[in-house]
Amino acid sequence: MQDHYLWILTTALAFIQVAYGNYMTIFGYSNYSIIPHIVIALLMLIISLIAMPSVKGQGRRIAIGNVVLIVLNIILGGFIYTFYNPYIVFLHFILGLGILSNFIILIAIIRYSKHGRAI
Repeated sequence: MQDHYLWILTTALAFIQVAYGNYMTIFGYSNYSIIPHIVIALLMLIISLIAMPSVKGQGRRIAIGNVVLIVLNIILGGFIYTFYNPYIVFLHFILGLGILSNFIILIAIIRYSKHGRAI
């Protein structure tokens, strides 16, 4: 599998993660409904760590930043689970959107560097 497909997969997982998190915020969550959210976050972290060595230059800095953001967001998610605070939920959501946008920018950088064009 080519490396940019791993980044596309991680971007799709980030989109699903944000959508599922919003679903849980609106309709509530239980111990069982939080499990897919945790599994997807860990998958994003693992795939990002696997695909990170394939990126060079500016893309590498974005990839490292995304791994740091994912770890911070996992820590914030733990705080949300232990004691619910709307400000932490909002920060968790904003960091999730930042992760998603960084993955999209990373895909554009990789495709541009390989093909000489973004599409």
